[in-house]
Amino acid sequence: MPVLLAQGGADTLIKSSAQRGFVKDLCRAGTSVDYRTYPGLGHVALAEADSNAIPNLLEWTADRFNGKPAKNTC
Repeated sequence: MPVLLAQGGADTLIKSSAQRGFVKDLCRAGTSVDYRTYPGLGHVALAEADSNAIPNLLEWTADRFNGKPAKNTC
């Protein structure tokens, strides 16, 4: 299953270095990962209604339901 991972550039709860390590582990395990960063957004702000990540998430999900292959940033 492909995975979309979004990281807020201003997230102080989950450090970007830890997230990048997690992405590397997923990639090594053969998972297709679309890893995106959103500068200036914190942990909660990333998931709020006005976040620019939300349209990306909705589009990514619709593409999976429509059978489009996921982008792999590994």
